Amino acid sequence: MDLEEKQKLQKIFDLTQENHKMLKSLHSSLVWQRVWGSLYWVAALGAAIASYYYLQPYIEQMESLYKSVSGAAGNTNALFDSLLPKR
Repeated sequence: MDLEEKQKLQKIFDLTQENHKMLKSLHSSLVWQRVWGSLYWVAALGAAIASYYYLQPYIEQMESLYKSVSGAAGNTNALFDSLLPKR
């Protein structure tokens, strides 16, 4: 093997080493991105569930208020239907 071939081979080896370092960096970045992304969604879902748990009494109050108002509206419609003459 002459000197020129050794230089080319060394250059290829150096580039391969550099590529290997970059690929390892990309792989570790991808792993951390997946870890943080998973933690983000776990935190988001946990916050949604916790907020529902703490707001549930208020939600139930609003639901019962809505039902009573809609029931009163139904009674009002029935009252108007009974008072107005039928055609």
